[in-house]
Amino acid sequence: MQRIRAYKLGVFFIFFATLFTPISYLALGRIEKGRVVEIIFEYSGVSVLPSSAFPRIEFKYQSQTYSMIGGENDKLLVGEEIKVIFFNNNPAKAKIYSFWGLFIDSIIQLPLGLLIWWAFFKSYPKMFESN
Repeated sequence: MQRIRAYKLGVFFIFFATLFTPISYLALGRIEKGRVVEIIFEYSGVSVLPSSAFPRIEFKYQSQTYSMIGGENDKLLVGEEIKVIFFNNNPAKAKIYSFWGLFIDSIIQLPLGLLIWWAFFKSYPKMFESN
């Protein structure tokens, strides 16, 4: 019984750890309007690989201008307005205010964390058992 409890506790912790950051942005973050000022193209140097485009977004907060780089191949145009979200004490760590802007890291990390936790439990069947 203790093994099942440990497994469930681990799953809960993985969910909490991966969703803590985007939820804290939503609960405590400040939303401002930003503007795409430039599209940065990055070439891999290999002719068969396509280039990547990253929008550079600027926004103002407390009469200071901050700059951030958007996600790869976001379909944004120069001059387009977009909402950004950040913490008041750290506006340099802004994110695009959208589902993908906030949750893309969690969507990638959550299944990987759960897979590792499951593999760990399958590899050590006697762990967390009481004698």
